[in-house]
Amino acid sequence: MRVLVVHNNYRQPGGEDEVAKREAALLRSRGHDVKEFHRSNAETQQASGLAAGLVALESIWSRQTATDLSNLVSDFKADVVHFHNTFHRISPSAYRACRQHGAAVVQTIHNPRFLCPSATFWRKGRLCVDCLKSRAKFPGVRHGCYHGTTGHTIMAAGFTAISYLEGVTWKQVDLFLLSTHFYHKLFMDAGWPQDRMQVKPHFLAEVPVAQADRGEYALFVGRLSPEKGVKTLLRAWDGMRDIPLVLRGSGELQNCIPPHIPRTQRLTQAELFELYRGARFLVWPSEGYYESFGLVAVEAFACGIPVIAARTGVAEEIVQDNRTGLFFSAGDSDDLVRMVRWAWNHPSELEEMGHQAREEFLRKYTADANYPQIEKAYLTAMKIRGSARIEAKG
Repeated sequence: MRVLVVHNNYRQPGGEDEVAKREAALLRSRGHDVKEFHRSNAETQQASGLAAGLVALESIWSRQTATDLSNLVSDFKADVVHFHNTFHRISPSAYRACRQHGAAVVQTIHNPRFLCPSATFWRKGRLCVDCLKSRAKFPGVRHGCYHGTTGHTIMAAGFTAISYLEGVTWKQVDLFLLSTHFYHKLFMDAGWPQDRMQVKPHFLAEVPVAQADRGEYALFVGRLSPEKGVKTLLRAWDGMRDIPLVLRGSGELQNCIPPHIPRTQRLTQAELFELYRGARFLVWPSEGYYESFGLVAVEAFACGIPVIAARTGVAEEIVQDNRTGLFFSAGDSDDLVRMVRWAWNHPSELEEMGHQAREEFLRKYTADANYPQIEKAYLTAMKIRGSARIEAKG
């Protein structure tokens, strides 16, 4: 099978970039002919004035990307074009360019940008779903949700609106992939086509060595921002200095981290696994609907580490209470303190949760477990595309 993987890289490397890279490598390892097409938002980092205005227009419809992709799909004779991120240099114009050459089109939905201009469901320190069923995303524009400005939000809302109003996304994409059933239901509630959505979780490219000894600290891995629950985490640890906490990440709240809490920034995958193996448990305090998957939880599971998670969104799908981890009430620092102290003082029970977490990873989140689901998605998309061609000829 000839597969073209298309991804718009962010200015800072993130989980979506890693998922796109892993899936392309997995397909190659199974004998598929794979090419990759990338653009990067770093291309426009210094844009201002008229140039910034052109960038905004290109985020809605990029002729350059459409031309480049059309030529590539034609020359490569792609069977499937698998999109990851298209915001904002690639734009929705890419779908039509691929379909014109008969390729089946698959879109992985990594975040809620199609439903929320800021892609966070978070506004002024709380969950916000005002744009969930608004096709033009007027509430988000009114509040200036993306980067805190009306101009940036109009660009993000325009990206979404062109997909809805012109049918660019719904009519040109054969199959949407979502990583959790929670997000599948969320998009269904927003009116997306159920018959063209499939749930396929993400996976880790390797199976790391599991933890050998009892961990010595609690661990947080992720962006240091409010929707990630970092303020709740810090409030909890304000009175728990006897339990060591280690942070891996950076972000807008990094200057709020007290000096007694060690913090490291980006690590290699091997170094990150080593950090997990030194932990007694991972704290995953994300609030609201922001998380579309829980890669940090899966990485912890892979190392045999249980997870203490906020009871919200996808966490309730990935973590099983008292089996692979524990829950606390989202945003409730006192409840988090209770769960952390219980976990710290019950090492035997926590060790058993770690074993169960490792088994959960081996069942669901390895490359071997994931490949049949990718293959099924591509065959389904090709079947849908074939049916569409027959209907068009009829």
